[in-house]
Amino acid sequence: MAITETPAIPLRRSLTARLVAQAVVAAVGLAIGAVVGLVGALWFGLIDLVC
Repeated sequence: MAITETPAIPLRRSLTARLVAQAVVAAVGLAIGAVVGLVGALWFGLIDLVC
């Protein structure tokens, strides 16, 4: 298998891309956590109402 050399990326650009990627991952994680928490709260609320 041949390993292709990636072209050199300036440090500032790669650092910015890394920070942006981390911010996107954090935002997606927080959004998923918020949705799951909201659904869980509503689900347990419905169980409490039914019971």
